[in-house]
Amino acid sequence: MKLTYISIYSPQHKLWQDWLRIYNDSFPPQEQMSIEYFEKVITEAANSDTNTNPVIAVIDEDSGNTLGILHYDLYADSKSAVLWYIATDSALRNTGVGGRIYQDLTAILKECGVETMVFEVEIPEIGSGPSHIAARRISWYQRQGAILLGGYNYLQSVDTGTEPVPMYLMAQSLVDEQELTPEAALNVCQEIFEDALTLTGKPHFINSPI
Repeated sequence: MKLTYISIYSPQHKLWQDWLRIYNDSFPPQEQMSIEYFEKVITEAANSDTNTNPVIAVIDEDSGNTLGILHYDLYADSKSAVLWYIATDSALRNTGVGGRIYQDLTAILKECGVETMVFEVEIPEIGSGPSHIAARRISWYQRQGAILLGGYNYLQSVDTGTEPVPMYLMAQSLVDEQELTPEAALNVCQEIFEDALTLTGKPHFINSPI
């Protein structure tokens, strides 16, 4: 299976409805940005020389089937990126496709000059779904090389009017053989998330929840 990554630049793109289907199947409503937000993002990207927050469909080049989705923001000044959404078609979960997409994404971001990638994950004890699922998701990211951060409070906000949701933050160094410290990771997070993040103690790593 050869994976191909296609940026969507129009709500009329043939892959847009597939992207939305996987998105809606994969994330609870309180963690979803609106469709209007994404349509604005892809329309603006179509009229820009650079695309710093792509909306990407992942397809199987042989079959043409849509396997997964990505959405992230690039921050050139801090050489960082936020992975907002990554998901695979529900029929492909636990098949290794998600891991391939994640590793391909880190390679793509490296080529863009990114040194640190950060992202949100549900807190198992208070997430929208079963706590063991959220814990397994964190452990999966840790197996990919990401670290779970502690020493802060963070609230995820979306544009649909729902109440902000407390979340964990994770980070991954994309610089070979360079260890990412919790202090450096949270410095990146503070620059990106600003008032949504409040330090509560000494930055540290949290061990796997399972």
